[in-house]
Amino acid sequence: MERQNMNDVAEEMDDYEVLPDYFVLENERENSGYSKDGVYFLRFLRAKQLFEKGLPVFLLNSDNTEKPVTRLEDMFGHEGFFGVPKSAWQEFLETDEGKGFIRACNFATEAVSGIVTRIQMDSGEFIDDWFDDIRWGAEIDYESYLDDQ
Repeated sequence: MERQNMNDVAEEMDDYEVLPDYFVLENERENSGYSKDGVYFLRFLRAKQLFEKGLPVFLLNSDNTEKPVTRLEDMFGHEGFFGVPKSAWQEFLETDEGKGFIRACNFATEAVSGIVTRIQMDSGEFIDDWFDDIRWGAEIDYESYLDDQ
């Protein structure tokens, strides 16, 4: 196994990307049938939150097409993923509301991390690799983003 030096690790840390929804897994994106670039995948609840904040949200279809959400009711009954344009997400992150949103997400992630850690310590059992991977990825990205602000 190749060892990394501190400069390599620091360089990797600079290459973070704050995602709007950490609960969409890579294999789910790959198997969704939607493969166009320039869109972040979202699950329903995050899509609803972003739509209500005024970001453009799309219904992503398995035939590699998308349809803009024009009203909240458009989202109900959709069985696939939703999407937000990467450019719109990046613009949102530059706003005060976007920064506050990430601070809130970071706070929630840290709170959940504390709860999960406490449960694991009390029970002596490890809960879930899947959750741990998402939790750590989100924490690193959120904290890096907030440090840069």
